[in-house]
Amino acid sequence: MTSYRKGCQGINQGQFLGPWEIFPVAWKLIFSEMLWFFKSRIGLWEIRQLKKRVAAEKARLGGLVEMKAGEDSGKLDLTDPELDLTLGQLRLINEEIAYLRKQMQARRDIFVENRRHKYLQKREPLT
Repeated sequence: MTSYRKGCQGINQGQFLGPWEIFPVAWKLIFSEMLWFFKSRIGLWEIRQLKKRVAAEKARLGGLVEMKAGEDSGKLDLTDPELDLTLGQLRLINEEIAYLRKQMQARRDIFVENRRHKYLQKREPLT
């Protein structure tokens, strides 16, 4: 996870919002968080679908291992193309899940940074 203190380093410490200024900024912040919530749900839905696919591939792999081990009286040939294909699918799906999580975190960091600049960088420091 990213430290949010790092994101606050560029903000001038003399920037304060008055009571009439903080209200619209707070509402904008709330609505932007709601927007992010709905955007992130789409990404999480895709990850959930891939996890279901991983579970199905693991079940298929278990069935193949049981079938292949039963045919050869307990010996399992790991060079079997069906087993290799299933293991490759599992590896690929797990890599895709990791990539999607990393991409989602990067999008979140960009979203927060853009919002920070939009709401706080335009402010003039109080003297």
